[in-house]
Amino acid sequence: MSSTTRCVGLVSVKVGAVGGAGGMGSTLTTIEYIAEGSAVFAWAKPTATKLYNEDSDFPDVIIQGVSDKTIEFATRDVNGANFALALGGTGTTSAYTAPLTAVTVLEKSIEVVTKTINDKLLTIQLPRVSLMSGVDLKFSKTETGNINFAGELLLPTNGTTPPITVTVST
Repeated sequence: MSSTTRCVGLVSVKVGAVGGAGGMGSTLTTIEYIAEGSAVFAWAKPTATKLYNEDSDFPDVIIQGVSDKTIEFATRDVNGANFALALGGTGTTSAYTAPLTAVTVLEKSIEVVTKTINDKLLTIQLPRVSLMSGVDLKFSKTETGNINFAGELLLPTNGTTPPITVTVST
């Protein structure tokens, strides 16, 4: 058996309220029926500021900047509870009510678990994510509607929880 660790497919994506003091949430809801190929956790290359010396083609110093860290996925399960998780408001499996006022901040904890490959799986925990989600309901016989979750990672506010934890399990 190979000792390599692979990130292939999904077992689950869970979303819920941010935990106490801004850490990882402990009560997360499993989002089912994830649209194939829609789940992406991206950690972009940081920006760079290059400082050159006079008459040089090569930088003397490169100062690394920040980088975006994002998560996105879509579910084909367009029930009211998933609408509420993605967009705010209130929802159950049978109904959704949009909020009466604008949702300016919607923060959630997200956990992603990959399929087991070579007897290993990855668990990615994102304690504080600012969700900016949308809905794409297609009234078609050949495509389904989706709730599209999209978020940008935030620094947990408790000062002790890392913003990203990736664990390899066997």
